[in-house]
Amino acid sequence: MDAAGSSDSGEAKSTSGKVVDGSVLEGGGQILRNSIAYATLLGFPLHIQNIRAGRGKPGLRPQHLKGIQLASEIVGGKLKGDEVNSMEIKFEPQAKEKRTETETRKEFLADTKTAGSVCLLMQTALPILAFYPNETTITFKGGTNAIKAPLIEYSLSVLLPFLRSHCGLKAEATIKTRGLFPHGGGVVAMTGGGARGLSSSMLSAFEVLDRGDLVRIEGEAVTVGKLPLKMAEEMAVAAEKHIKWYLSSIGKKKTNKSGTSSKEGGGGGGVGGGKDGKTNSSNKSAVDIKITASHEDHPRSSASFIILRAHTSKGCILAASALGERGKKASAVGHSCAQMLVAEWKAGGCVDSHLQDQLIIFMALANGQSKLRCGPLTLHTRTAIYLAEKLTGANFTVTPISDDGRKPPPEVRFDPKTGELKTKEQFLDDYKRSEEWETARGATEEAEVRNRKRGRQSKSKFKTGPPVLLQCTGIGHVASVKK
Repeated sequence: MDAAGSSDSGEAKSTSGKVVDGSVLEGGGQILRNSIAYATLLGFPLHIQNIRAGRGKPGLRPQHLKGIQLASEIVGGKLKGDEVNSMEIKFEPQAKEKRTETETRKEFLADTKTAGSVCLLMQTALPILAFYPNETTITFKGGTNAIKAPLIEYSLSVLLPFLRSHCGLKAEATIKTRGLFPHGGGVVAMTGGGARGLSSSMLSAFEVLDRGDLVRIEGEAVTVGKLPLKMAEEMAVAAEKHIKWYLSSIGKKKTNKSGTSSKEGGGGGGVGGGKDGKTNSSNKSAVDIKITASHEDHPRSSASFIILRAHTSKGCILAASALGERGKKASAVGHSCAQMLVAEWKAGGCVDSHLQDQLIIFMALANGQSKLRCGPLTLHTRTAIYLAEKLTGANFTVTPISDDGRKPPPEVRFDPKTGELKTKEQFLDDYKRSEEWETARGATEEAEVRNRKRGRQSKSKFKTGPPVLLQCTGIGHVASVKK
């Protein structure tokens, strides 16, 4: 599919490259991250307009700025408009045959100088690093456990292991220093490229269609700085209690396993439970649960967080996390995180809603057809698919899965011109093309974006609907130097 479309559909034709509307669909930093990575790897000039136009603070934020500057530095590109609050940028990557000097560098640095998420910087760099011809290390500085971003623990224990086992991407990352709001100062080093890049010269396509049975739930509740270990223990115990209630509610066998532990000697009661009955009702083996509590010293900042991971018999990992908030009880934070993990499991996917959208760029660049069973697609995922098809020519299909044999109802989306909810067929009847459907939001997605602009929290963090089969025929992008 051609990357260029009409100017009123989020894309416009340009004689100098691709033009992307940064306000379409999710309308956030993901559009910047994925677009700049595609331009870097595929070598086309890029013009992004209306950057984060629908956000409370529109334009480039420091972490977005550092991400695009890092991509430009890696390929020796030219950037215009790269400053905080800028609403548009122009990027022209250096021709591949002229990248000799940049492609021999052994080190790069991306420092937000704020508590902006280093994990979002890693998302920009990972696909680029996969095809970098020589082994190199990128040092990221900023927030390791930031608001509205993945925790660094998630990137290290969920994202990177999936890419390593399914895509052949061998990059590794380590935490040097934790960075917290408001000071930041976290340091994460990621090594990849060359012999540490891909197993072959291309990303591998993958099929992950059967998640198997739930066999283990583990996680960590952590307090940092001046916050006491007791808060971490309360988070861990509350999370265990909710998981125990859920496992009991589906009528499965329970067992007691090792419980809450701590570097500083904290202890607590552990719980166990059985598998989700929807997965395999005939299998009654127990689910192991172990959630640890610990405390870390920090010279400048204090914070608390919890991350939980559900492991399956087929090697799938679904995760959820939560940050402590001022005025919110630690037990409520742990309970909320457990609720989110249960919701991820009940959504029926082989990956959680956070990993779902992060995999789109790798599916688009991979060699061959990838197939992935997901829960209902998130707005981030739909945005990533839209960009992948427009900028690379990769082809995605989404097919609802009905586990009970009934046909799912047709999807409806919000028509911004009329304010009505319409099916795809109705969009095509009214507009005679698919662009308006592709860039339209569902009703809950429209509410999410509007609430975000007004600084409000959406009521629901999960989109309802059946699980889906997500398929992609990738473009088979080849690394510039064979490993």
